[in-house]
This record gives sequence, structure tokens and C-alpha cells, in this order.
Amino acid sequence: MNNDRNEPWREALRKGMKAKERTGIPRVNMPELAPDVRSHNFEEVNKGLTAEQALQEAKRCLDCPDAPCMTGCPVEINIPAFIKNIERGNLVEAAMTLKATSALPAVCGRVCPQEKQCESQCTYHKLKKEPVAIGYLERFAADESVGATLAVAHRGSTDTERATARVAPTMN
Repeated sequence: MNNDRNEPWREALRKGMKAKERTGIPRVNMPELAPDVRSHNFEEVNKGLTAEQALQEAKRCLDCPDAPCMTGCPVEINIPAFIKNIERGNLVEAAMTLKATSALPAVCGRVCPQEKQCESQCTYHKLKKEPVAIGYLERFAADESVGATLAVAHRGSTDTERATARVAPTMN
């Protein structure tokens, strides 16, 4: 299931911050448009996370060996992998992880009921703490990847056979 959990960069992230430190980080709050502003326009109320907020929230993820969050995800996104890629600053890889199983991660980051799905399975509940804001992080990674050039390896291709796909700005 989580073969990439044993990659050196993931192990380094886990060793770089103790679980107690991670669980001591408060959950970020999604910035919102002020009520007086949103009553006069049609912009999204939730403004999305800043890079700093996303990094702080990504650091909260414990990178659990059994990844209970994934059991709550209907499309089986490798949640720890995309979150840990945000933590290490690799947003392209975070987006590629999301897009491996979800065609519309920016939409899911906005409309999926994470509190009843992936976030409801988060280990933080056992600790009587707020779960990792998986939906906020999904939206952040997807929004940040729009328009980015991604190198995508063809399944079964050799190392020299690569295709570069341009991810055009879309409404997802």
C-alpha cells in the first residue's frame, strides 16, 4: 500500500520532527473573505492556504504506517505521500500523487466532505485533537499545480522515454 513511505526523504522527515512536536502544532484555519466583502461579490468565501500555512499543516501529518486516512478516501488517494511532498516543498510531486487517482483534486479539495471521509479516520481523533486538514492541503496542492509543467513517466517505459504534459489552467 505505502511502499514510498520507506523512501529516504520520508524517513528523514519523520526523524526530523518527533510525533509529540507534530501533534503540538495547532490546525490551521482557512482564511475567509470578510462578510462585508463577500456580501457584495461572487468570489469564493474560503481563500485557500498560503504556502506557510500549508507547510505548517503538512508538518502535523504523522505519516502513519497504516494510513487510516486513506481508508476514508473513496478514490484511495495516497494522502500521506501528497502531504509529505508538501512538507518537503515538492508541490509538483504532491499534485502528481493526487492526480494519480483523482481527476479533479482542486474540486475535491473544495467540495468533498473530508470531515466525514478521510479526516474522520485521522489518528488525531484518538488523541482528542483536530485532524489534519487534508481537504485544505489537497486544494492547496491542486491550485498550486495549475499551469505547472509536469514530467510524467509512461507506465512500462524506459527511463529515457518520458512525456512532458502541460497541465493547462482549468476549473478543477
